[in-house]
Amino acid sequence: MAESNPKIHKWLDIGKRRFAEDGIKGIHIDEMSAEMGVAKTSFYFFFNSKEEFLNQLFAYWVVVGTDNLTAMVNQIEDPAKRFFALGKMIEGNYENEFFYFQLKLYSKNHEHARPFLIEADNKRKKFSRKLFTDAGQSAKEVEKNRRMMRVYFMGRMALMMGYDADPSYPEYSKDELLEMFGLNK
Repeated sequence: MAESNPKIHKWLDIGKRRFAEDGIKGIHIDEMSAEMGVAKTSFYFFFNSKEEFLNQLFAYWVVVGTDNLTAMVNQIEDPAKRFFALGKMIEGNYENEFFYFQLKLYSKNHEHARPFLIEADNKRKKFSRKLFTDAGQSAKEVEKNRRMMRVYFMGRMALMMGYDADPSYPEYSKDELLEMFGLNK
C-alpha cells in the first residue's frame, strides 16, 4: 500500500471515486491531473505507470473499504448493533461498494486485479463469520447467514447500479432483518 504521503492519498482518493463511478474508463491521468490542479508529470513522480497506480489503488481500497470499515464496526460489542452499524456504513458509503462491483468487472479480464478482490472477499467473509459466531450461532447457521448477508448486500448494490430495474425489490425493517439473519434477541 502507498506510503503515508498526502499527495499520494489524494491521487488514490480521486482514483477511487473515478473508478467507482466509471470503472477503468474513469482512470485518465490527464483528467485526474486537471482535477488535482497539477501537471501530468506529477502523476509519474509518484507512480511509474498506470498499472502501478491501479495496483496501489486496489490495495488502498482494500484498506479503506474493508479493513477500516470492519475495524470500526468491530468496536461495537453487541452483534446485532454491529450488523446495523455495518449496514449504515454501507448505505453511507456507496462509493466503496460501487468500487467493489467495478473491480469485480475489471478483474474478469485483468488478472493483476484478482488478488485484491480475493483479499477483500476473504476479509469480509472472516468478518461476517465472526459477526454471526459472536451472536452465538452454530457453524451451520453462521455459513447460511453469512451467505445470505452477502446476497442481500450484493443484490441491493446490483439493483442500485441498475442491473435490475425491479421496483418491487423489498425493503426490510430492522426487526425483519434481525429475524432473517437470526440476530433477534
